Amino acid sequence: MKEFLQTNGDKKTTCKNNYKLLNIKKFKINKKIYKNNLHLSYTIKVRTGVRKGMLMTVLDNIKIALQEGEAEQVIKGICVALDNGYEAEEILNKGLLAGMNCIAENFRKNIIFIPHVLLAARAMAAGMQVLNSTLSSRFDNSNGAKVVIGTIEGDLHDLGKNLVKALLEREGFKVYDLGRDVAVQEFIKATRELNPQILAISASLTSTMGGIKKVIKALEKAGLRENVYVMVGGVPITQTFAKEAGADLCPRDANDAAKIAKEIFYSATNVDLSLIS
Repeated sequence: MKEFLQTNGDKKTTCKNNYKLLNIKKFKINKKIYKNNLHLSYTIKVRTGVRKGMLMTVLDNIKIALQEGEAEQVIKGICVALDNGYEAEEILNKGLLAGMNCIAENFRKNIIFIPHVLLAARAMAAGMQVLNSTLSSRFDNSNGAKVVIGTIEGDLHDLGKNLVKALLEREGFKVYDLGRDVAVQEFIKATRELNPQILAISASLTSTMGGIKKVIKALEKAGLRENVYVMVGGVPITQTFAKEAGADLCPRDANDAAKIAKEIFYSATNVDLSLIS
């Protein structure tokens, strides 16, 4: 996919009239203004009970389209939002992340299953490609803050990992992504060579989450455990499991992961673990 936000000198070209860049046909919407708050009334076919003609904000539409795995509708919604003055941060938080939080919650409750999660992941990735170029970094990484991140061995799901990576990079962290299905020794090698402040390990399956304990034990054996915060996450990961495994940090979601990472580098005291309780 081509870069969606193009730079021309000091001028930036947004989504407006640039649908051809994504090979997407422009679509019609009905606009209604209420007290300077833009609402868009285009309809997305969903299984969540939204009725045809129901008035929703464009952010609601993005959220629902993501839950339905409709990548093209997510992209269109983001384009409409950007063209009508929504900030990229608001689109991310109230559209994409809100949708993914619903996906995670429904997965935990066994309302949806892995195929649905993968479709949502595809839609999330498509949306992030549009937003990434508009989300400015919060600081310049002049303090050398580094994170190594990867999905545990045997696990090919990288939705959570990719989302955490994107939000950490938005905050200015240098993130080294080891990818999916990462062996224990690869985590150890990267920690030794890159000397990160945080090692983030993702597991999306109950059958693979035990690998997190193996990584932490291997860090101890290699004499590296005291030099790095271990952050763990994924749909099946709980606070109880994280403590039993010996992890330091277990964020509730990707936003929480970025918040905690900032606490580590900008708090004069140690990280307050109550932030993730």
